[in-house]
Amino acid sequence: MQEADLAAAPLTVNEARKTAVTFLEPAFMTFDLAMLMKKSHKSDDLKKIGDLNKERTKYKSGAVRGGSTATFLRRSSYSVLWSRMNSAANKNASFPASVEEGVRRVRESSDAHPYVFIGEQYTLEYHASRKPCDLVVVKGEDTELEGEYRLAVKRGYDQGTIDKLQDALATLNETSRFDKLYKKWWKDRSQCSRAPSSTAATSGLAIVLPLLLAIPMRFSSQ
Repeated sequence: MQEADLAAAPLTVNEARKTAVTFLEPAFMTFDLAMLMKKSHKSDDLKKIGDLNKERTKYKSGAVRGGSTATFLRRSSYSVLWSRMNSAANKNASFPASVEEGVRRVRESSDAHPYVFIGEQYTLEYHASRKPCDLVVVKGEDTELEGEYRLAVKRGYDQGTIDKLQDALATLNETSRFDKLYKKWWKDRSQCSRAPSSTAATSGLAIVLPLLLAIPMRFSSQ
């Protein structure tokens, strides 16, 4: 088994992972859970994820099987939504094996049986920014749905190095470096006529590679 000192990825913070690694402060992005759907299926009946947490809805819902979103929904206050997703009748459709499969199911869903894929906001915004530009992202609109991405180091790592890495992260946040990286690698590369509507500053998937360069550059200058 290979080991690493530092993990640079859109790594979601949760209690289980906290027992295995040390997460660095501050987070390099915050995000909401959100819904991906066909533009033609967007309606006033579905403005937030809470609208799916009802006994009756025409929308079928999905999240990646075994992923952090499914784990969150299972433990959240969205018990009606989770029960419907986890029912025998819906279980196969509710838990695609990957994000790509979830996106495909959204695109293939019909007007009679619209499908909503629930996931982390920026991942969904990436897919909504790809051709044929037929998808839209609707944010969850609930503080319970907020999460963070952070860098992580192995437990027991040298505290002096941790302090320097955290200082570099704080400086990159304060100087709006992440804002510029997000715009360059995310919004400016949209294949659609309009960039994703989110006003959030950073995107985990968008900045991981530049982050690997930006952190050492800031670190080495200290």
